[in-house]
Amino acid sequence: GVFTTADGVPAAAAGNPFASGLGNSVHGILHPNGYYIASSFGANTVGVLKIALSGAATTLTPVAGSPFASGGTYTSVLALNQDGTFLFAANAVTRNLTTFEVNTATGVLTSPSIQGPNALGAAGTVTGLAYLPPPLGGLVYVLNDQNAPIVGVTASTDMGTGFGTNLQNAVNGSGLSKFSLSATHAMN
Repeated sequence: GVFTTADGVPAAAAGNPFASGLGNSVHGILHPNGYYIASSFGANTVGVLKIALSGAATTLTPVAGSPFASGGTYTSVLALNQDGTFLFAANAVTRNLTTFEVNTATGVLTSPSIQGPNALGAAGTVTGLAYLPPPLGGLVYVLNDQNAPIVGVTASTDMGTGFGTNLQNAVNGSGLSKFSLSATHAMN
């Protein structure tokens, strides 16, 4: 839903809640061109809603074709590249990423590229996602919550054009547990 606040007290915008076509949404991000993008783990989809007006008059309207199938299971966290032209969706249970092209004028998602199952590890659940833009990276970092100890770290910004470079068990040398980090080359 959409809310405004006055003195810290939320008040629903007129027309709230807005129909989204999504159920069980777990994560949402704002696109710089005025879209709210949300993942739906129950339906394994990503919804895109156009934000119009402002304040108490704010509205959300699904873009054409929304929601969009992710091709994975339990679509959870999302990240955009620096231009907002690519959307990365983590599929928590199948432990893979779906990369969508974003039409920045319409908000429509197209050309999904889907990693194979377990591309981000054979165990655990993907619970975090971040994009590091060039010149420092051009990488998507993925947090995989699992019960394996973490033993060392290595990272590269020159990972080629393929998906799936795995830095599993790679955060530091002190033996952290409960998660691993994977880096997947992203499209700039």
